[in-house]
Amino acid sequence: ESGDYMESASSFHQAIIQLDGLFEDKDIFSNPVDYTFGYESFSLFKALTGKAKAFAGTAKKDGNPKYRDAATATYQSAFEIAENISNYYDNDEARVFLGDFVLESYQEAVSFLLDQYQISNDHRLLEKAFEWVENSKATGLGYGINERKVKLDSDIPYELIQEERDLNFSISQIQQNILRESDIEERMKMQNLLIDKRLELSRLHNQFNDYPKYLSGKLRSKNHSLSFIQKEILNNKTILLSFFETKNNLYVFSLNKKNLSFFDLGKENDFEEKVDAYKRSIRNYAPGERYEKGKAGLEMFDLLFAPVKKQLLTYKSLMIIPHGDLSDLPFGSLETETGKFLIETHDIYRLFSMKFVENQNTVNSTTLKKVGFAPFDNHKWEGEDLFLGNLSYSGEELISIEGDPYLKEDATKAKFIEKSNHANIIHLATHAMPDRNNPDQAFIAFYPGDMESRLFTHEIYNLDLDNTSLVYLSACETNIGSLSESEGILGISRAFAFAGCSNIVTTLWKAEDRSTAYISGRFYDYLKKGKKYSSALRLAKLDLLNDPKMSQYHHPSFWAHIILIGNTSENEVFSYTYTKVVWGAVLILITALLIYIVGIKKIYPDF
Repeated sequence: ESGDYMESASSFHQAIIQLDGLFEDKDIFSNPVDYTFGYESFSLFKALTGKAKAFAGTAKKDGNPKYRDAATATYQSAFEIAENISNYYDNDEARVFLGDFVLESYQEAVSFLLDQYQISNDHRLLEKAFEWVENSKATGLGYGINERKVKLDSDIPYELIQEERDLNFSISQIQQNILRESDIEERMKMQNLLIDKRLELSRLHNQFNDYPKYLSGKLRSKNHSLSFIQKEILNNKTILLSFFETKNNLYVFSLNKKNLSFFDLGKENDFEEKVDAYKRSIRNYAPGERYEKGKAGLEMFDLLFAPVKKQLLTYKSLMIIPHGDLSDLPFGSLETETGKFLIETHDIYRLFSMKFVENQNTVNSTTLKKVGFAPFDNHKWEGEDLFLGNLSYSGEELISIEGDPYLKEDATKAKFIEKSNHANIIHLATHAMPDRNNPDQAFIAFYPGDMESRLFTHEIYNLDLDNTSLVYLSACETNIGSLSESEGILGISRAFAFAGCSNIVTTLWKAEDRSTAYISGRFYDYLKKGKKYSSALRLAKLDLLNDPKMSQYHHPSFWAHIILIGNTSENEVFSYTYTKVVWGAVLILITALLIYIVGIKKIYPDF
């Protein structure tokens, strides 16, 4: 408060020495390198970020790059400690809590670096700021996915892995029994049993850390370098836009194959109100209401894309990493200055964070194992103060996927669990119920619809979907849940990603049965023609918008809620039918040429 930053930095440094236990270097510009996880870890993190802020204050005061670099190095040390803590946590809730706790320091650090970049024009500061932005997002999800993969290829004995699965199953069963139980005393007994099982699972996870291969794999950083992303992921048709919200600013980072740039969009006092008002205007459709272009959609486009709208003209695909209030914004319904929806000009898909980008192999869509479930095709269920109505078009959705269809009484939770682990594409045309207060209790409904037939989020986390390329959630509000500032939306979509699925088509609000079936049918038609997931979804929506027979469904409320989250390949998803036609044409030409040559040789034997 008094502005004596160096005295403050010195005091914080003394605190770091006291808290770390191993670090003894009295040089104020040095920081711990090796960390031990203990009860003082949070205090150590706060001491390091305090010292970093003190260095940042000095750098702003006298402009000496030495203090800027010291602030950067100290923030980095603090973030590495947070990463170390998260790796030792054994549950997702704790990691989400830690991510939210650390986010404020990431926001301060990023704002500082961007200010320094504008002063110095040192591009390394911009790259470091972008790295921190992406590291701050979906941290719990990233650790969870990495931990699952490492566990499968580790030195942990199979019987311990099976014990973990059994405990997770028991915990899920107890959670469901608690929901069904009305007697307060019985519920308390179950709650105590749940605590015991979670403690048992925690002790088992601590035991996992005794296996060196597992521990080293879990602690290994999985972040991609900027050069890798530009060389291996992006192409000349793709631009990435990453948003980052702080208390006073909204930044957007623009990344293409050659350049990284950023823009400060500012953040007016009514920013949140404007974003929420736009969401409501699209979501809350009144029957017969006409959508007026050139108003709210254009205003929101200008608010978020004004600095990059010229860049967008040269790209076909748009990768978006949202943050904060933008996590559930329907970007495809924003309007460009040409009067077109953004989905009309660009393929659009979202990422949880840059950490999740992968360079996937080209996929032959017709050789993939596909399964579809439509439990409410000419079926409804009512009970427990809940009504799950008939979805009359859901059966049609399964026809288009050309996979194994399960309808009505065949579309059970048990059948889904049996088939899901071996499926490459899963289509769920059913009901879903979000839970903003307790995301673990959100569920997807199977036949018949009662409590036993519901697949809860905490159960989805325990699925094995590493072989699943796509889950298409053709259900209401599957991307709704509580909003974590660091993690994004905690709900059904995130649970499928946690379980190992690379790409998820999901929904932002309640879906209308007929228009949803129309889009999903066209989506699979385009996959058969060799389109990648984002292109197929865009073209399916454009078919809806251009179909006069579907004119009553042209309002964004009927299509903008369907979004793609994933790490889709830049290559096309080649269709077997398409390639078969091409090779057939080649064979015909070769045959014709051989016949021609044979005919020539009959006439001219010496040919």
